Amino acid sequence: MFCEVLISKDIAACLPHLTVFFRAVWKQGYNPVHLACFGGHITVLGLLLARSADLLMSADRHGKTGLHIAATHGHYQMVEVLLGQGGEINATDKNGWTPLHCAARAGFGHVVRLLVESGASPKSETNYGRPPIWFAASEGHNDVLEYLMGKEHDTYMLMEDKR
Repeated sequence: MFCEVLISKDIAACLPHLTVFFRAVWKQGYNPVHLACFGGHITVLGLLLARSADLLMSADRHGKTGLHIAATHGHYQMVEVLLGQGGEINATDKNGWTPLHCAARAGFGHVVRLLVESGASPKSETNYGRPPIWFAASEGHNDVLEYLMGKEHDTYMLMEDKR
C-alpha cells in the first residue's frame, strides 16, 4: 500500500526535475504530497512543497489534505512543516473531519497538542456532530481525552448521539 512506499534520498534529489510527477494523481485522488505524508517522508515533502506549493491544499477524493494524512499517521514533523507552509488547520474532509479529529481518533497526543496549540478548534464537529474528544473517548485514548477535557468541553456532549 502507499504507506509502504519508500523513496530513497537519491530519488528524492531527482524529484525537482520530474515536472510530470508533480501533477500526477492516483486513482484514489492521491497526489505526491499525500504519498509523502502517508510514508512520513519529510525530505520529499519539503522538495515537493518547494517546487509546487499548490499541492499543499489539494485534497483526495474523500476531501483529505496532506495535513489530514500526516495527522492520521502521527507524523509530528510533517504536521509542523505543513502548518508552517500555510496548511489549513481546520480544513474539513467530505465527512467534516479536521486533522484534529484524525489525530484524536488515532491517539496521537503529541499531534493533537500541536494542532490545538497551533489554533485547531477542539470544538469542531463532524457532519454527525462529533467533536475530536468523542473519538478520543470512543477509541480509549485516555491521554488525548484528558488533554481535550481541559479545553472546556461539555462532558455531556460525549454522551449525546447527534445523528
